[in-house]
Amino acid sequence: MSLAKDPVCGMFVDEKNAIYKHELDGITYYFCSENCLKTFVKPETEIKKLKNLVVLCALIAIPTIWLSFFYDVTYENFLLLILTIPVQFIAGWRFYKGTWDALRAKAANIDSLIAVGTTAAWIYSALVTFLPRTFGTETYFDASVIIITLILMGKYLEDIVKGK
Repeated sequence: MSLAKDPVCGMFVDEKNAIYKHELDGITYYFCSENCLKTFVKPETEIKKLKNLVVLCALIAIPTIWLSFFYDVTYENFLLLILTIPVQFIAGWRFYKGTWDALRAKAANIDSLIAVGTTAAWIYSALVTFLPRTFGTETYFDASVIIITLILMGKYLEDIVKGK
């Protein structure tokens, strides 16, 4: 088995079973996910998309944190559920896609960890929202949103630095 290193994220990829590859100047590059391939081929477009996602996440993270820690209303969990859907399923989509790519390659990557962790927190919190007598009252919508926001912000900053 011959392993290549993904030039974007640094993960090792089996060259024989690689789904995503790109040839440039006679050199074949192998990628662990479609996100990495897109970042390599069109970095400006991906940086712009990341910037938009970070802005979306930040705009939602601020009221989410405020509701979670500083405000107490009867329907707080329902507000948090509705508020966090865009972060979990729009901004977080890249992690679900990366997880799917990893599963197809019979591997795991950081996207898998992020998708499983944030989804578990979000689904558990949704269950608490609808079934508080069964699951208690503690929700983790804020954790899910903060993790996705910080990971995307870190990725955005990393891509900017790599671009320079």
